[in-house]
Amino acid sequence: MLVKEELFIILMIVVLKCGNISAQQFVKIKFLSDMPRLGLYKVKGRSIGVSSPLFDDESSRTYITTVTHYDLLCISPCEIDLPVGNYELGVGLDPKRVINAGVFTLNSPGTLVAKYKSRRSIRIAGLSLFGGGFALSLALIISAIAIGGEEEKIDSPLVVGLMSAGCGLFLFVVIPGIIMSFIPDTAELEWYPQM
Repeated sequence: MLVKEELFIILMIVVLKCGNISAQQFVKIKFLSDMPRLGLYKVKGRSIGVSSPLFDDESSRTYITTVTHYDLLCISPCEIDLPVGNYELGVGLDPKRVINAGVFTLNSPGTLVAKYKSRRSIRIAGLSLFGGGFALSLALIISAIAIGGEEEKIDSPLVVGLMSAGCGLFLFVVIPGIIMSFIPDTAELEWYPQM
């Protein structure tokens, strides 16, 4: 059981600590973007995952993955009050696809302006090229194999032409389609303090 003197000391420490708490300052931030319904996010934290090989051999590698977690602040156009401080911010149309925009010192009222470039149409075109090109390429190669199934026809111009067209289509349409389907959106976030 605590003695009166110990209780008094604890009480004095609590009073002194509470006396040092100052009122936190807030700033009004306006968020605008060229893309409607664009979200402004702040970094909440990061998770790190490590995977190591089950068996220890020379070809095994250890992989480290970092995932950034965000909190939604508001959806453009909007105004919010934030405590003065440094913030790592991002923007995105979807909470699972936030683009990190960097660290900003928000110590006075101002405006954050986002310029967002969606590359969704390029990704859709890439998937279309991949799907159509793969089907046509496969059809040409299978046709060449079917026609050239007999040994004397393997060198015929038709078989060589079909096989070349199928491989060329794969090389110049399917592979670029795969690359296009993974092109990410881009974004820039600029801070304009109020003067």
